[in-house]
Amino acid sequence: LLAVPAGEQPTGPVPLADALARDDVLLSMRGLGLRAQVDAAAAASGDHLHARVEMRSQRALLSMVAAGAGAAFVPAVSLAAEIEGVRARQLEPPLYRQIGWIRRPGRHLPPAAFALLDGIREAHANLVSATGPRTSGELPPRPSGNSA
Repeated sequence: LLAVPAGEQPTGPVPLADALARDDVLLSMRGLGLRAQVDAAAAASGDHLHARVEMRSQRALLSMVAAGAGAAFVPAVSLAAEIEGVRARQLEPPLYRQIGWIRRPGRHLPPAAFALLDGIREAHANLVSATGPRTSGELPPRPSGNSA
């Protein structure tokens, strides 16, 4: 998503190329997951990012957006709750990443692993209900028993 000041026009989706070409982009620091995606998208399109500010904290970036300092690329979870002074614009095409779980066949998972997977499923469901679907996939159903 592109987080913009609440009063910014136009509304609605923003082409990724237009978002990358802005001269008021507020970015997370290099090496963080979302920043790597933004850098890769810029390189693929031949755009050069004009970062006004680079910060580690999503909360600080969103505070700057609310103050009118620029626009920031943020994950949907950062805007799952409404933030005063900030509006989300969907990127077209969207940037997203998949997170997976890998295990060895035939290995039993401890209860803590199932608790972690349940927490991820719940967080994903809460995010989707708050923001609408953002990815092409969903978490697979939890297998029966402890042998999955």
